[in-house]
This record gives sequence, structure tokens and C-alpha cells, in this order.
Amino acid sequence: TRIAQAVASVHDADAAAACENVDRSELAPVLAEVLEASQAPDTSDPFFHTLTLSIFANLAFLGAERAVRESGALSHMVAAIHSQRPKTRFYAVAGVQNMTHRDPEAVVALKRDRAALSALHALLEADDESLFLNASGALANVSRPVRARSVVGAHGARHTV
Repeated sequence: TRIAQAVASVHDADAAAACENVDRSELAPVLAEVLEASQAPDTSDPFFHTLTLSIFANLAFLGAERAVRESGALSHMVAAIHSQRPKTRFYAVAGVQNMTHRDPEAVVALKRDRAALSALHALLEADDESLFLNASGALANVSRPVRARSVVGAHGARHTV
């Protein structure tokens, strides 16, 4: 919970430095392991699952989208949109909105996931205003044209910038 509090309390002026620290510390891959483990059928832990989603949502908000995406957390966020647990669904949708705000690869990934798009559309009818706002924000983000280009990385892997 200390990590969640620390990430949530970063001020805008300190966001770039916080993102650099995330990259240097390799925090995102470690958190992705926690996220994965918290979903395992034999060890499912809703508290840690939701807590880790909240950290990833806040990291994406700060500008650490690349680290979040490369850790594999985006697919967990998208999957959690369907959660029946309100807080889990809230952080999943907030994370998806934050990821699609500035990350063209997240936009492309979400556009390819019809089930996730349908779930976001369904949330436009949600009584919870926060869910409605985050879902509508995510849908607005994926509705914009993707202004990105594909490049070949150091190891020959193609990615969008």
C-alpha cells in the first residue's frame, strides 16, 4: 500500500522524475508479476489485484505508459473491465483511459478488442459517474486518429511511436 500511496501522491511537477524512477527501478515488471499472481485461481486476491490496478492506473496518468504497456499490465486492465467488483472495474477503466490518452500502441490494442470496447460502451449507461467518465474518456481516446508511426527497435522488434 505504500507504493500505491507514493504513486498517487506524485505532483504534476514531479511526474517526469517519477517516471524515470519507475524505469530505473523496474517497478512495472515487478508489479505485473503481483498482478498476475493476484489473479491465479488458486491464490486469487481481490485486494492486491485492485491495489495493483490502481498503481498501474496512476503510473499511466503520470506518463509511464510505456513501462506499464511493456510490463504486460494493459491486457490485465482490459480484462478487469469486465470485473464484477466495483473498485476493480473502476481502476481498470481508469487505467485504460490513462493508457489510451497518450500511448498509440494502447489505442491500437484496445481498438482490436471488440469485447473491451463493448464493455466500455455498456459503462456509458452506468449509474456510477466515475465509471461513466472514465469509460467515455477511454472511448474518446480510441476514437481519435492514431498519430503514430511504426519503427524497428534495437532487437528488430517493431513498435509504434
